[in-house]
Amino acid sequence: MPGASSVDAYFESRLPPDVRRTVLWRTLWDAHFRFLIGSTDTVLDLGAGYCAFINAVRAGRRLAVDQWPGFTAHAALGVETHVADLADLDWLSNGSVDFAFASNVFEHIPLAGLITILARLRPKLSARGRLPVHPFLIRAYLASPFKPLAKQMLVLAAPVSAFIATKDGA
Repeated sequence: MPGASSVDAYFESRLPPDVRRTVLWRTLWDAHFRFLIGSTDTVLDLGAGYCAFINAVRAGRRLAVDQWPGFTAHAALGVETHVADLADLDWLSNGSVDFAFASNVFEHIPLAGLITILARLRPKLSARGRLPVHPFLIRAYLASPFKPLAKQMLVLAAPVSAFIATKDGA
């Protein structure tokens, strides 16, 4: 995990607080995500940042992880926070996560680290657990001449199984 000062500097210079982020994620919850996440589900927000997504979620258990220590101050009541590298998921029980979510985080992680995160996330997912794929985002991204988030879209475009072996080694 990078030093706290480098992470703090990143947030101060590249990702300042913005109330519009909260409005956006509440709207996306109401219009889209509430149909994907059940009231008893366990939801994990990877790279939670200002917690705008996880704070908007209504679920049985809400979990957030980020390497930035300051993120815990932004979590709503009832959100369980964990300051850790995203690849450190040992604090989660296997089969416990129904819905994992990552927004604007994978593009900041080297490919080898991303593969490690996905491999460590897989056993944490329940039998119906998933890291969602959004085809409309993929189409919009592919139609755009500017592609700053190539790694993130690669993960959205391909199932997790494309990056890691199955439990039986295949």
